[in-house]
Amino acid sequence: MNTKKGLVFFMEDDGVIRKKYTEFLEKNGFVVKESCNGKEGCCCLKAAQKSTVFPEVIIMDLIMPKMDAIDVLERIKKHEGCNKIPVIVMSESESREDRMQILSMGADEFLLKSELTPEILMDAIKKVTTSVVE
Repeated sequence: MNTKKGLVFFMEDDGVIRKKYTEFLEKNGFVVKESCNGKEGCCCLKAAQKSTVFPEVIIMDLIMPKMDAIDVLERIKKHEGCNKIPVIVMSESESREDRMQILSMGADEFLLKSELTPEILMDAIKKVTTSVVE
């Protein structure tokens, strides 16, 4: 039996990746709100602000249609309530510059998709959150 651990916003344009990790997170007790692009993800964040039900963590791809992680991260960090939510960014890019830019903008973790497994994602979530139940 899994204990509910919290809400996760998952922004990823690749449907296969989104489904794989959403199913994994749900099996491990999380409630997942999926978005297929950054603009849709920002709409979910606006709704969270209005309802004051914030996600425990935001996980997003670096490159997405309509709005990328850089734009989403800028918006997150500008808004009261959202600016304290831990953010994990995933990317195919192995560029040190991309990694440094994302982390300097306030992301808590930068994960390479080529090395990503469900277990690595769960470890990253545990690392950036304080209320994840084991």
